[in-house]
Amino acid sequence: MSENNQIIHWIMIGIQQELDDPSELFYYDKKEKQFFSILHIDYLLFDQKLNIIDDISLYYTKEELNILRKRIKKIRKKDSSIQELPRFGIMDSEIKIKAEITKFIGENSIEIDKVTLFETFQKEPIYPIKKKKVKTKTKTWWKFW
Repeated sequence: MSENNQIIHWIMIGIQQELDDPSELFYYDKKEKQFFSILHIDYLLFDQKLNIIDDISLYYTKEELNILRKRIKKIRKKDSSIQELPRFGIMDSEIKIKAEITKFIGENSIEIDKVTLFETFQKEPIYPIKKKKVKTKTKTWWKFW
């Protein structure tokens, strides 16, 4: 799949999200010319003042967490440079889907060949794992839990 087709496919997924399902929200950052999404669980990575909570980085690098935090701040302030993709739920017509994608792209003056996707998922979790050694010879099986 070409990069342009990947972006169109991503937009298609975003606009077909159910209206009442906030598990993942899809956005376009006009300044960075980048599409991104925020998972509902991503908010758990920050405290109420949007400070990064240590030891909970999951799949994000520190740099990615900082970008995510800045974008969440902009979303909260209703910054016009961040546009949420409209949500229509599952659409039964490919013509309707293409029309809505074209409308969003046009309204936001997006040049598909000049935008990127903010992709963050790593193959392995990045969070620190603190291993606690348990002496197996001195404990019975029910004391491990």
